[in-house]
Amino acid sequence: MIIRKALISILFLMFLTLGLSAQTNQFKDMKDIEGFKKKFEAISKTIVTIQSSFSQEKNLSVISEVVKSKGKFYFKKENLLRWQYDKPYSYVIVFNGDNILIKDSKKSKVLNTQSNDMFRKIAEIMSMSLQGNVLNSKEFKIAFFENESQFLLKLFPQNKNMASFLKTINMHISKKDYSVVKLELAEPSGDYTKIEFIDRKVNETISDEKFSIK
Repeated sequence: MIIRKALISILFLMFLTLGLSAQTNQFKDMKDIEGFKKKFEAISKTIVTIQSSFSQEKNLSVISEVVKSKGKFYFKKENLLRWQYDKPYSYVIVFNGDNILIKDSKKSKVLNTQSNDMFRKIAEIMSMSLQGNVLNSKEFKIAFFENESQFLLKLFPQNKNMASFLKTINMHISKKDYSVVKLELAEPSGDYTKIEFIDRKVNETISDEKFSIK
C-alpha cells in the first residue's frame, strides 16, 4: 500500500515540467483554459532536468496526529525520476526506463513496469507528460480554476483501480513561472496528503548516478 501511494505521488510530480496556496473556495473558474494549456505544454517541452526539496504532511482519518516528512525530488529526460524521503526515515523510489527501484534502510528491490498494470499506467502517463500533452489525457477529468497568484487544477481519476484509493488531486500552479507549488491528494478513506515544493532548480546538471537501480 505505501509503495502504491508513493508511486501515485510521483506520478503527479511529473507535472513539474513547468516554485503556498489559498483555500479552494477562493478560486474562480479559469477564464482561458486553452491558453493555459498551450503555455503549460510549451514550458514543459523546455525542461531537461528538475530538482526540488519537498515537505509532506499526511493526515490520517484514524488518528489526530499529522505525519510529517521531508525529502528531495529529481527528474531527468528521458524517463529518469527519483523520489527520495530523508526524514523521518529513508525511503527511495527510482524510475529508470522500464525499471523501478524501491529501497529503504534495510532492503531494496527492482520491479519492471510492464509486469504490473498500475506501474505500466504510471509509466504511460509519465511519457505523456514528457510530451507536454498530459492535460488532454483521458485518465483524468480536470476542473480548472484560478485566483490572482495561482492556477488550481482539480483532477478526478477515471481509472477504476486508481479511483479506488485516490479520490481527487488538487494541483496548485504558480502563475509566475507555471511551476507546481503544492499537491493535495485526497483518498476515499478520508486520509489526506499535502506536498509542498521548495528550492526548485530547473535544467541544472544532475548525475546519472541519482537514477541508478543497482
